[in-house]
Amino acid sequence: MASFARRRGFGTSKPASFPYASTYDDDAYAADASSGSPLTGLPPHIQRHLAAVYVTLGAMSAAATAGAVLSARTGFFYGGWLPMLVSMGALFTFMAIPAGGVGGAAAETRRAVALGVFSAANGAAAGPLLSYVTAVQPALPAVALGATAVMFGCLSASAVLARRRSYLFLGGGLSAALSALLVVSLASSLMRSSVGLGRIVERAHDGDRDAKRHALELFQDLFAMLVRVAIILARNQQRRDEKEERRRRS
Repeated sequence: MASFARRRGFGTSKPASFPYASTYDDDAYAADASSGSPLTGLPPHIQRHLAAVYVTLGAMSAAATAGAVLSARTGFFYGGWLPMLVSMGALFTFMAIPAGGVGGAAAETRRAVALGVFSAANGAAAGPLLSYVTAVQPALPAVALGATAVMFGCLSASAVLARRRSYLFLGGGLSAALSALLVVSLASSLMRSSVGLGRIVERAHDGDRDAKRHALELFQDLFAMLVRVAIILARNQQRRDEKEERRRRS
């Protein structure tokens, strides 16, 4: 779903009059950063945009968590095609509603509802995975959440602290890898998320301030990363349990 949404490229038009260029020279960046945070160099309006993105991302993550727990415990929307169909329907609905205040507050409310349904449906689709991981080791879901949060936090920090967002190909990958190596090898997923975060900052500078769409992109990267971490941790735990069982038998 993430790659489909990106290929569509919806809402990517950039206003020609917006004063922030996507590629900075030293003078332009210095002038831009002079009015922003001394730590990140980001202007206040970009900081507010990122805050809105992460608030939306947090709400989507909470909806996905609720969907996964409800699915795993009650069997409601437990795997199968139904959660996927609901997720696709919510995504198409979100894409069809105009952004940028075109439809007023009612349109933004409908977009928020569509994101909530999309997130909850994705969480429900992961209900079987949650049941599997919990059966292997009850503590693994919390470990997977914590590890993913640390890695994603490193990527977020690199995105806002990098003086040039293009440096994320180096700095973002290295900083996130320090955390990733403590748990699993997720180089491709981490690099994709790192570049995606930097691209969002660049697009915000270009005038693309659709916080909900940017949060959708981050959510799909975050969700995919969490699924990979959970699966790898569960498999590693199973191998350890099997070795321990063979050792007891011998």
